[in-house]
Amino acid sequence: MKIKDKSFGANVDRATIELGCEHLGIEIPEHIGNLIHYFDKLD
Repeated sequence: MKIKDKSFGANVDRATIELGCEHLGIEIPEHIGNLIHYFDKLD
């Protein structure tokens, strides 16, 4: 799975993540936790 590759997401702009979290009304750690939870179910 590509997500397990150490370079996965290396070029993601942090400002984009911050803006996305702001739009969702959540903090970055919560967003990361949600992503981990979601992607864990895909494995």
